[in-house]
Amino acid sequence: MKDIQKRSNEFGSNFIERVTEELKELDLQLNKKDPDNELIDQLDRELAESHYGVSIVKTMEIILGGGGPAMKILWTPNTKQQGGRVEILFQDWMTPWTPAELSTDEYNKLWEYCERYFPGDLIEQL
Repeated sequence: MKDIQKRSNEFGSNFIERVTEELKELDLQLNKKDPDNELIDQLDRELAESHYGVSIVKTMEIILGGGGPAMKILWTPNTKQQGGRVEILFQDWMTPWTPAELSTDEYNKLWEYCERYFPGDLIEQL
């Protein structure tokens, strides 16, 4: 069995890779002269619903998958410059939540995902 850190890294990277492709497709559609509005709506919906649930304590917790294995995002919704933080965590049966070790590019994409689908004005209302 792979060690939990390697599995966490793989799950985190796979999620970021899938979301990155969806964000690219969405941006392509939004920047087209004649965008496919149905595809834009579909991509927006898929990205906004790509988690099991969201709860806010002092950070926002976005549940991406449950059971074993499980994955979630923890996000402190300040800007990166104001000390905000985001991480993607992985857990399997009888193992602790383990943060994925993300590259700078993956980390930035995770920020983009959180900011796009959970914008600051939503956070301020809470």
